[in-house]
Amino acid sequence: MRMIPGKVRQAGKALYQAGEVVFQGYEKDLLLFQVLAEEIHFSASGGPDYCSCSDFGLLGYCVHIAAVEIFMREQESTLMPRPVDQLVESGADMMFYQEGEEFLLDFLEGEVSPIHLHLGVEGEISYRQDGIIWTFKLRYGDSRYYIIRDISELLTRLARGSDFRLSSQIFFEALSWELFDVASQDVLAFLLGIKQEPSSAPDPYFRNYGRYLFLPLSLLTQVLPFFQDLEHFQLDLGDGILKQVWIQELDPAQSPYQLILSADAESYRLDFKVGDVLGLYEDQLLYDQGRLFLLSLPQAQLLGQIRDYFQMLQIRRAALRFHKAQLSRLFTFLEKVKGVAQLHLPEGLEVKDFSISLFLDIDPLGWIVSQSTYQVGDATFSLEKEVVESGLVLDYQQTLRYERALEQAQLPTSMAGRRPPFSEEEVLDFFDRHLPVLQEVADVSWSAAFASLRQEVDLDLTIEEGRGYLEVNFSLEGVDQQEIQEAVQALTTGNLYRTKAGRFVSLSSKNQKRLQELMAVEGGSWEPQGGPFQVKRQLLGRIQAALEGASVTYSKALEEFLGHLAQPETYPLPAHPILEQLRDYQRIGVAWMSMLASYGFGGILADDMGLGKTVQAISFLLLNLKAGEKALVVTPSGLLYNWQEELRRFAPELKVSLIYGSKQERAEARSQTAQVYLTSYGSLRQDILDYRHEQFQTMILDEAQYLKNQRTKVHTSLQKIEADSIFALSGTPVENRLEEIGAIFNLVLPGLLPAKKDLLKMPVEAVAQQIRPFILRRDKQAILTELPEKSEGIYVTELLPEQKSLYLAQRNQMQAELQSLTEQEFRKRKVEFLAGLTRLRQICDSPALFLEDYQGQSGKLELLKVLLERARESGQRILIFSQFVGMLELVQQLLDQEERDYFMIRGSTPARERQEISRAFNQGQGDVVLISLKAGGVGLNLTGADTVFLLDLWWNPAVEEQAIGRAHRMGQQNAVQVYRFITKGSIEEKIFELQESKRNLLESVLNAGRPSEALSLDEVKEILGI
Repeated sequence: MRMIPGKVRQAGKALYQAGEVVFQGYEKDLLLFQVLAEEIHFSASGGPDYCSCSDFGLLGYCVHIAAVEIFMREQESTLMPRPVDQLVESGADMMFYQEGEEFLLDFLEGEVSPIHLHLGVEGEISYRQDGIIWTFKLRYGDSRYYIIRDISELLTRLARGSDFRLSSQIFFEALSWELFDVASQDVLAFLLGIKQEPSSAPDPYFRNYGRYLFLPLSLLTQVLPFFQDLEHFQLDLGDGILKQVWIQELDPAQSPYQLILSADAESYRLDFKVGDVLGLYEDQLLYDQGRLFLLSLPQAQLLGQIRDYFQMLQIRRAALRFHKAQLSRLFTFLEKVKGVAQLHLPEGLEVKDFSISLFLDIDPLGWIVSQSTYQVGDATFSLEKEVVESGLVLDYQQTLRYERALEQAQLPTSMAGRRPPFSEEEVLDFFDRHLPVLQEVADVSWSAAFASLRQEVDLDLTIEEGRGYLEVNFSLEGVDQQEIQEAVQALTTGNLYRTKAGRFVSLSSKNQKRLQELMAVEGGSWEPQGGPFQVKRQLLGRIQAALEGASVTYSKALEEFLGHLAQPETYPLPAHPILEQLRDYQRIGVAWMSMLASYGFGGILADDMGLGKTVQAISFLLLNLKAGEKALVVTPSGLLYNWQEELRRFAPELKVSLIYGSKQERAEARSQTAQVYLTSYGSLRQDILDYRHEQFQTMILDEAQYLKNQRTKVHTSLQKIEADSIFALSGTPVENRLEEIGAIFNLVLPGLLPAKKDLLKMPVEAVAQQIRPFILRRDKQAILTELPEKSEGIYVTELLPEQKSLYLAQRNQMQAELQSLTEQEFRKRKVEFLAGLTRLRQICDSPALFLEDYQGQSGKLELLKVLLERARESGQRILIFSQFVGMLELVQQLLDQEERDYFMIRGSTPARERQEISRAFNQGQGDVVLISLKAGGVGLNLTGADTVFLLDLWWNPAVEEQAIGRAHRMGQQNAVQVYRFITKGSIEEKIFELQESKRNLLESVLNAGRPSEALSLDEVKEILGI
């Protein structure tokens, strides 16, 4: 039996009984029918059906399929036999089976369907139980119907397969489902579903020891369609036997209840009429002239209350009359009942749309005067009497909402009224609390006299520099400076402030919003005893954003500073030959650093890689270090000698002391008199106690992305250094998470950004506003228009058989372990799974990276052999990067075999040797440099190369960009080609997708974008293809 709703099945039954189902023939294993104008393909074997109607295409069922299903159940035996040509596949086969077909037709002609048990049901009213009780009967074959004395017992025996006696002559040794016809099975399955386990309490459904079935209305509506599918169904509701019945939602047009409103000269009369209706189930089921209507409980209760009320009126022989003034409220009542009763109203009487206006004034005695006006179409009404005389019906709920708003505001509820003057508290309450509510339900206006109760004043601000703070002074017209602080605090949270002189002042909504944003700036506070509002100097960007469009006057010094921030190139620099060696954008960078330092600030120089951040910082030191002042430059150890060489080249007049080497060597270097002290992060961490009494004019932090973790000892050590201004240099100050740039600014400008917990709660837009004045970034492509082109491509490699077997084994093991892991469990084992991902990446390079006895080949190394040979022929000079030193050593073996001239830079390569390699390679020695990705990604100038190979991918593209920047930078004369090696069908493809989501993260922060997060469980699963 197909899953078809009861209402649809009943409609299908009506079509069948009307003779609308016509059998057309066979097509393969389908029976073809026509119902009305629709074509039906019906599967007798349980396959998919088809109907040409739109309902079947949308829902998967329809009344036409339901009609055919009933036809098949009732008349299947009358169908003509399936033609022989549809039982065989060819003409020869047909002849071969012809005799057998004729035999079956002769001996099976007139065969009847199996004998079944047929269930019948009869319903009647039970006034005692306020519903319908059902009696079940059973017939076997051609026998008469027998009443089932205990329905519950029948169900129990059926469920257990026990014996059952229908009559003295009819006995079944084992009662089974197959004995019942399909319709009976459906009803019995429903009854078994509601039957309760035997207990001492009586069954709520099977009454009188199982003799009758009584169902609540919710269950009755479900089972009634199944009852009507039975061979025998009847329902007696007092006016004849019903063989078919429908339960339908109550349509007001068919409702047996009528409310009639009639008009006479002075009033209106409401009458209530009820047809000959039977109410069951607390009047939720109504029977009227062969129809059953279903009501919700609230509808039934409402109609019951109305019926009872009018019955009382009838007993008292009274009529229900209404005055014109009551019509609006009466129509609110009629609105409630229009869904369940027929409404008969005088012609033209209906609810009219209208609008409300309220005008407020003050009379000569100081009393508040209110005038309400109702606008109905072209008509205007100012008094209740006018509305009543018009006979118009207005929306009572709208009127009620308005009157309640007036009442809460302590204004007269009459259309024209007056009240005594407001007290001080009432003025505050009216404008702060009640006026917004009134404006939601009416158009509120007032006279100049009423407006004088409060005055909207202008907000003027003056901002000047204090000791370590910016001082914001406020001016409000009519507010004494002694109470400004109190007034500002009140107007930040409320709409009105009462001055000491008794006036009420307010701000425009725009100025109040500006004030609220200013007060929300982190760390802002009032000076005691009515002083100015103080904000950290470094939060100037937030203040400017909060006060955009306001009337703000800056002190002369601040005005000059803001001008220089907006146009750093206007900051005057002393004449010096170094400036002639700089490009325009580099001179602007030096001016920006000099300007910030002159005001006691620091910042992050975040220029793209290859734009010369080092030379800008050196020029800044050269122009700003005065006699007796000193600077500290801290850099990764691998860049120390590069800095020493650049300082010697661009600023030979600065005396430099290199603090590096053994403890004794470092102590001797610190004791020397110099202007620039150059040290590494590791050396500074070891010597931090020796810096405790030192005071530096400036501290430069190179490659500051290494300082993104505030919990490291290096970061903690740098916080102890005393310097007037601190600048960080980094092309990628944020790589993965927003807190990374917060960690750097915690060193450069402590207090600019809040602690990590609060920083992560800040909108990215607010972070961008806050850091914008103190970070300078220029893009290489936009600045160096003369820089040769850089093209990027991908070499796709295959896992060779030996690699593939190892890769699949490792991947499958990780997939199995991750499959059912929760996020919490993953966090506990995160290191383990990241190590597993590293192992997969090593296999993509070569299993020889961790298997000493591996003798197989590597797809990447095989491709690299070919590419290196091509490079030799074309004269290309190559940088080869890998994060695995072992992979570089395998490449080294290839180069040795081919007797190639190459260099190699790894993490253990001394800084001085790196500089010597860079110089030699750029002068033409060798044609290949092998570089560890993390060790050689910064501080190297290798413009002698024109090709970059990235043998394996790093999680963050910023690291790769740094590596590429070794060749594609100032001084490069040739176009640079970059190739990434990616293994097909491996996690490297997923890593490349992940890189795209993290690319240009710094720009996302500066443009208020959303930063990427660290690897999550979902990302690891995606990488592994789960």
